[in-house]
Amino acid sequence: MVVLRGARAVCTAPAVAACRPSAEAAILIANADGAARLGWPGRRRADAFLHPPATCHGIGRKALRMGNDYTVHETAFLEQPCEIGPGTRIWHFAHVMAGARIGARCNLGQNVYVDRDVVIGDGCKVQNNVSLYKGVVLEDEVFCGPSMVFTNVINPRAFIERKHEFRPTLVCRGATLGANSTIVCGVTIGAYALIGAGAVITADVPAYALMVGVPARRRGWVCRCGTSLPATGDPRVCPACNAAYRVTGDSVTPA
Repeated sequence: MVVLRGARAVCTAPAVAACRPSAEAAILIANADGAARLGWPGRRRADAFLHPPATCHGIGRKALRMGNDYTVHETAFLEQPCEIGPGTRIWHFAHVMAGARIGARCNLGQNVYVDRDVVIGDGCKVQNNVSLYKGVVLEDEVFCGPSMVFTNVINPRAFIERKHEFRPTLVCRGATLGANSTIVCGVTIGAYALIGAGAVITADVPAYALMVGVPARRRGWVCRCGTSLPATGDPRVCPACNAAYRVTGDSVTPA
């Protein structure tokens, strides 16, 4: 189950091309950050404002209030309403659409796009240049490597609209999606599975599976810590953390 925390941020200020903060907002920034001078910091904590200024800097993103303890870079674009949990960091040029839900303690890197109704659980890391399209759900502690790809239509055409044919993709708790891997829509990635760099996933992936290649095939099993398990043994014991697992056919369970 995905557990999301944090208050909903609701924008009440009109969007503007660019502006400086109001005097009250600037004082609050200085007080919150301990800055010697007034002005916009490179990052903005959500608890830096008690009340929003009349217009928000750059893009009129959101009304920030005390208790929303997350960080948004000033170049990021957050459409409202969306939900962001405490401790989350959203970096340069990220774009979060209205209706997205992002859990606590997440890290969204540069150029990340989060589509409408996407759900991201707690503790997820989404590296640079990743787009999460409508239909994608990440459970807690999922890692998305740099420039990996999600899709949501199986047979796209530029001249045929198929929004009613979006296929959901579920990435279960603790899974790792390697850099430049591609997840073809409509699949489930099992808990703690590890998808190798550049792999192309076209079917469901079992929990703890190590997947590599194009199209991806299972090449072994991995521990919860991400280390490959021995090819034999009952139970199979992780050489890194000594966790034990039992392999039965095409499934793995902790011993």
